Amino acid sequence: MVKKSNFGLQVSIEEMQKAFDREMASFDTVKANNRTIFTAASLLVSLLSALQILSARVDPAWLVAWRSGLIFTAVLYIVLIIICVYSLRPLDVYGPVKADWDTLMEAFYGKTDEEILLLRLNSIVDTIQVNKTMLRKSASVNRWASVLLICLVALLFSLALIPRI
Repeated sequence: MVKKSNFGLQVSIEEMQKAFDREMASFDTVKANNRTIFTAASLLVSLLSALQILSARVDPAWLVAWRSGLIFTAVLYIVLIIICVYSLRPLDVYGPVKADWDTLMEAFYGKTDEEILLLRLNSIVDTIQVNKTMLRKSASVNRWASVLLICLVALLFSLALIPRI
């Protein structure tokens, strides 16, 4: 009797593990981008807002526009901070196998090599699919934060163009 090789399953598991590792690296990248946006927004908005307020001798004809712009900037900044804090919260990222003894025993104990390899492959593929949704949501939040940061900077620079006395 010829023993069936599990080489194909082992290669599949290795490839799916690499895909899972890339997915986890993507989560880390999105979080790092959100931290960078949060830091940049805090520094830029604080500095530019302080400069706006210190040079408050605005032409009276432009005073309403200037004040409205500062209020709008504050609102956008608060929304950006909320988005950044939301995006930096801990995520429920799923791993291939729940990390407890009962699950491990139920999933792997007493099974043949082929059954274990198939279970492992299936769990990695399922995990990748489940985590994709969260990764897409995190990336979307990151895009919104980037857009808000650009809008804030543009708004603050446009406020600097308002005529002064």
